[in-house]
Amino acid sequence: MGEAVRGFKHCYRCKCTDPPEGFSSNGYCRPCASIKSTESRNRNIEKARANHRAHYQRHKKRLQKDAVAYARKMKIAALQAYGATCACCGEGRMEFLAIDHIEGGGRKHRAEIGVSPGYGFYRWLKRNGYPPGFRVLCHNCNMAMGFFGYCPHKEGSKYELSAVTSYDAKKQLATTEIALR
Repeated sequence: MGEAVRGFKHCYRCKCTDPPEGFSSNGYCRPCASIKSTESRNRNIEKARANHRAHYQRHKKRLQKDAVAYARKMKIAALQAYGATCACCGEGRMEFLAIDHIEGGGRKHRAEIGVSPGYGFYRWLKRNGYPPGFRVLCHNCNMAMGFFGYCPHKEGSKYELSAVTSYDAKKQLATTEIALR
């Protein structure tokens, strides 16, 4: 056993001597405490799962609230990294904004990297240093780009909803005609 040094703690497991801030409350240095915790959890996996489920049920509302707040924080960070306003129309309200793959293929890209839309994707962007190839678009511009390949804010609409609405009392059906310009 190593020699005692004033103001330092001695790990029960690896016998290292470190300042007190490098120790857990159980007398192990942080790396050894992590190993001990993992070993204990693996020996009692069913008990650990039951404890986790019980903890979740006891604190469900707070945990869900915290998860929503964290996801929102991740989204705001990603939006700020790419400009925080729609690159097409200038919309700046966070609720209306999303990250767009400039070259398209967002669904395919997310499948390749194994992340879900939303929080999972924002987390991936952060972990990868907010790489180029993405931009901020509002949901309207993003959907128009996805469906039509252009945004009406830039090129003008090629479709116009006419004010002609027919109503057939017998069938209880209302239709709106779309006229191609």
